[in-house]
Amino acid sequence: MVLLKHCSVSCVPKQSKNFLKYWWSQELECLKAQAIDSNRLWREVGRARSGPIYVKRNSDKRAYRLAIRRAQADIKDKYSNELHDSLLRKEDNKFWKCWNAKFEKKSCAPNKVDGNLDPDLIVDSFVRHFKSICTDTKTGASLELRLRYTMQRKNYIGSPFLGEHLIDTELVEQVVGSMQRGKAAGLDDLSTEHLLYCHPLLLGIPAKLFNLFLRCGHVPAQFGQSYMVPIMKGSISSHSKNVTSDDSRGISISPVISKVFEHCVLRRFKSYFVTSDNQFGFKKRISCSHAIFTVRSVINHYTALGSTVNLCAIDISKAFDRMNHIGLFLKLMDRLLPVNVLLILEK
Repeated sequence: MVLLKHCSVSCVPKQSKNFLKYWWSQELECLKAQAIDSNRLWREVGRARSGPIYVKRNSDKRAYRLAIRRAQADIKDKYSNELHDSLLRKEDNKFWKCWNAKFEKKSCAPNKVDGNLDPDLIVDSFVRHFKSICTDTKTGASLELRLRYTMQRKNYIGSPFLGEHLIDTELVEQVVGSMQRGKAAGLDDLSTEHLLYCHPLLLGIPAKLFNLFLRCGHVPAQFGQSYMVPIMKGSISSHSKNVTSDDSRGISISPVISKVFEHCVLRRFKSYFVTSDNQFGFKKRISCSHAIFTVRSVINHYTALGSTVNLCAIDISKAFDRMNHIGLFLKLMDRLLPVNVLLILEK
């Protein structure tokens, strides 16, 4: 991976954000070069105010400007069409992704958090906040789960680790190709683009490495090293004078190699990670709109038959952050997850 970073630094030019125009095309590049050549020739002949060279210079310059305006207008139409098509197909995620990319106002990070202006104090405040919300406060239940886990883990074997569970280069290529681009790099400064645009033979190395992890039931400690970025909640203005650490949510940035390994494990052992059809959260291609539609359909069914429907909603705060990992391991053991994979998850 050090080689990937070295090659990217020496071979890939870096530009500031928004340096390149997203609507730029090869046609505009040719028109620009033609306009520059015509203008250079016009200056060399003494900046004449008449004649074929003067006319050619003005016509090339006009064509270049019109092409730029046409390209910018086409991009606006493209966004409008994408928004319209997303609404017709009821693709909420795609609609808001397109909307935010074009119209969302970029906000700056607040300078004052929890009354502190010192960056070190602000960092400490976020550390305490995220540590508190990621800690399981139910000590009694946690001790009970840990005792049950300790007794059950001693003699646990699980399903056998078969050859079909091994990870090949093709699977790594599929995972890398399906990962989102333009995401922040981890602590190793590697991003998805490093793996996506490297030589195809290089992806065979992670495949062999991942198989060693699965056979040994061990992953490097660097796989668990990440950094957390606080993101202000949508209802809170970044310019607010009274911003607290509780007004933010944390986004953990993990190494891209560990993400590839996680996706490979999810695909190879997907039969052990099947969830209930009644679960709508934390599932691919399922959102709150699907849950609302299901609830409304059930209510309409019973009310149409003359029955009364009573609903009970429970708001579980920070349920995902405070999930007890021991309880998760017990669930996977009940499904006879291979012990090699369980060892990796326990790391």
